[in-house]
Amino acid sequence: MIFVEFRFFVFFATVFTVYWLLASNTKRKVWLLVTSYFFYGSWDWRFLSFIMGSTLLDYYLGLAIANAQSGAQKRSFITLSVVVNLGILGVFKYFNFFADTFTAFARAWD
Repeated sequence: MIFVEFRFFVFFATVFTVYWLLASNTKRKVWLLVTSYFFYGSWDWRFLSFIMGSTLLDYYLGLAIANAQSGAQKRSFITLSVVVNLGILGVFKYFNFFADTFTAFARAWD
C-alpha cells in the first residue's frame, strides 16, 4: 500500500475515524500501533519483526530510563536506543551501497 493508492485513502479514513471514536488515549495509542504495523506489513510482512523488535526495545529502554537513578544511566539507555535504531536504519538503507562499493573496489585490485 502506497500513499497515492485508493486503498490507502480508505485505510486512512478508517484509522482517522476510529481514532476519534475511541474514548481514552491508551486505546488510541494501541489503535495507532496496531494500524501502523498493518500499514508497514502490507508493504512487506517480512520486515514486521524488525519494527516490532525496535518497538519492544524502545519500550523497555523507556521504562529503564524512567527507573534510572542517575543521569549517566539515563544517557546510556538513550545512547543504546539511538545506536540500535540508527544501526538498523543504516543496515537496511546503506548495506547494498557499501557492499557494491566494496565489490567494485575489490575488483579494481584484480
